[in-house]
Amino acid sequence: MGFGIRDAATAEAVARIADAVVVGSRIVNEIETAPESEVVSRVKTLVQDLRRVSTQRQSKSNKRAEKTYELVPENTAAEDQAAGAVR
Repeated sequence: MGFGIRDAATAEAVARIADAVVVGSRIVNEIETAPESEVVSRVKTLVQDLRRVSTQRQSKSNKRAEKTYELVPENTAAEDQAAGAVR
């Protein structure tokens, strides 16, 4: 999703229900409106805030995957039996 994403809080809210968050016009707007001497620092700050949200989301996703893996132990004997029954 990528319409109306203006800051890290909005990106975080959308990330809860979407597979991806696209931020484009907000960065362009920052470039167009910031004084020339502040463009780089403002865009850098915006991107760092957005990246923080992305990193937190990935970390939570990885933790969920680890927990799921822990709940489903590997059982190759059962998998082999199931594969033999299907043949």
